Amino acid sequence: MPGIPFFIGLYRWRRLDERYLPIVAIMGTAFVNELFRCLQLLNYGLKLGWPLDLSLIGYNLYVLIISLLFLILFKNLGVFGTKKGLFRLIFGLFVVVWFLDHFILKGHSIHGITKFFRIFYSFVLSLIAIQKINNLVVTEKNTLFKNPAFLICICMLSFFMPYIITECIMLFIKSTSPVFQRSVYNYRKISNIVIYLIYLLAIIWIPPKRQFIQLS
Repeated sequence: MPGIPFFIGLYRWRRLDERYLPIVAIMGTAFVNELFRCLQLLNYGLKLGWPLDLSLIGYNLYVLIISLLFLILFKNLGVFGTKKGLFRLIFGLFVVVWFLDHFILKGHSIHGITKFFRIFYSFVLSLIAIQKINNLVVTEKNTLFKNPAFLICICMLSFFMPYIITECIMLFIKSTSPVFQRSVYNYRKISNIVIYLIYLLAIIWIPPKRQFIQLS
């Protein structure tokens, strides 16, 4: 699914408002991750003998990359304003928490399933997305449903908020029922399709590159 918004964004790349280019990069990163995951499933099904740990390593790197790209996107959209120090602080925290989660809490394991960082970055980005939505509600004069920033924030909250709740439940309650786990899986499977369709609309409605008039 991320391949469609990625290729549309890639086709429009040179004409897009530069502020929104990170969302195209996010879709591209997600697309590469999906390809890698499909290769690993093929490896498992055909018993080709590739290391299965590569799938987790790729996903863990993917999670770090998209967290930083989302942060850069919000910086481009003016969420941090003149508070460049806050942006650098959160950027650094993402890298440090990711490193600690893999190499301290998990004992030097880049291929380990680390939930702490994923919950942490999802929570921080959700708060930033809510702040951006509040700002758009006050300042945006046109319909919000054609505003790419608004649509991106809605997609993020639709994914991150349920993710935080379900992951916290499974983190602190070790024996969750198979019914609950299947429900979580089915929700994510269906919601991902809707979310990527909205991402596609957001990329289609990204305004063209801003033209600056040079004064001679």
